[in-house]
Amino acid sequence: MKKVFLLAVILFVSAGCAVKTNLNSSAPKSGAMITEYSNYNIFQDDQLGIKFQYQNNPPVMVKVDGNKIILSDPRFSGGGQKILQVFNVDKKQDPQQVIQNQLLQNYPACEAKGNNVTANGGYIIQPKIWETQQQTDPNQAWYAFHAQDCPIGYIYGSGVRFFRFYSDADKVVFYDLGQDVWPFSDNTQSKLFTETIEVY
Repeated sequence: MKKVFLLAVILFVSAGCAVKTNLNSSAPKSGAMITEYSNYNIFQDDQLGIKFQYQNNPPVMVKVDGNKIILSDPRFSGGGQKILQVFNVDKKQDPQQVIQNQLLQNYPACEAKGNNVTANGGYIIQPKIWETQQQTDPNQAWYAFHAQDCPIGYIYGSGVRFFRFYSDADKVVFYDLGQDVWPFSDNTQSKLFTETIEVY
């Protein structure tokens, strides 16, 4: 049995008794929907072009705010949020330049660069000065300096933060995953929800 959520509209379907309602969202044109299964939920937003699976026990709250998808754990103060942010791009453009154009135009001392530490490559943003300071200061005292050179919430190093380019979908997705490991793809905790992400 599954339940599919669609706001202000509830449909009962005799085959499977599916319930549909719209996901609560501050984005007026959000196409977000959640399908509930016994062991996991599936989030899908056709407007943003993204879909993923996540656990429902312990519960996870999902909210859409513009081009951001925010996951939080209601059991904890602050929710330990995870954020996915979807940017539409032209696949002919260089992903690094897309990030520069969309986020860093007012931050001349900040740069986007490739980083192979993230899964399947990816891109990060960081103050330009970090590159030289990192090499000269092994104790990483440089880390706290010049963070203001980049936009708040995107800088690499405060937990897991990176951008991934999906050329088939003409999209760049920003991942802000924090430092703790959750949510999982289902209640068995067999893998992380990020391993189920589809971008289209």
